[in-house]
Amino acid sequence: MGSMMLGCEVPYLVTRTHAEGQDWYRRMLRRNREYRGGRGTVAWIMRDAMGRPSGALLVKLAAPEAMLVYWVSPEARGQGLAKAAVEGILPWLAEQGVRLVRADIQDDNHASRRVLESNGFTERTDSLAHPGVRRFGREL
Repeated sequence: MGSMMLGCEVPYLVTRTHAEGQDWYRRMLRRNREYRGGRGTVAWIMRDAMGRPSGALLVKLAAPEAMLVYWVSPEARGQGLAKAAVEGILPWLAEQGVRLVRADIQDDNHASRRVLESNGFTERTDSLAHPGVRRFGREL
């Protein structure tokens, strides 16, 4: 089966402010209404140890594939929130019929690379990413 392109807005810039991240997250939440059993966009909020909103995880579903996008507030980076969010979403994705999960990251985003690799993702060369972007994937 050929690869599907799953497009979504990605907050790539590490220098984004908390307000910009919250605005991006609100737009992604509005897209939750598009989700229809195995297809569409679903977003979750990440909370820090104090329960404060600290990031977001977005999944663009087109089973049997999914594209992950996540953003963590600058104040909450380094606490393991993205790692835990990605780890936590993988079983749910499998239940939705997803067999291949992809994530694109900027070349210089070493923290995001660690998040993906710690969750079993490997760099993919079988599909195209944009210049300056690396594509990772994991089969479920």
